[in-house]
Amino acid sequence: MKYLVYTLREPDTSTVRYIGKSCSGLIRPVQHIQPSRLKEISRKNSWIKSLLKKGQTPNEIGYC
Repeated sequence: MKYLVYTLREPDTSTVRYIGKSCSGLIRPVQHIQPSRLKEISRKNSWIKSLLKKGQTPNEIGYC
């Protein structure tokens, strides 16, 4: 099985805030900002929620 390694970055500074891997291709990284996925309490979700409140989303998702 092949995996895709991706990053979620801070929009203002391009600092990497999250690194993940996906076996479902490019769909998984985009799912992080869906409201139904943000119900679980985690640092990543808190960060994404704070961005969404400011009208931002994680910077370009970088793929490795």
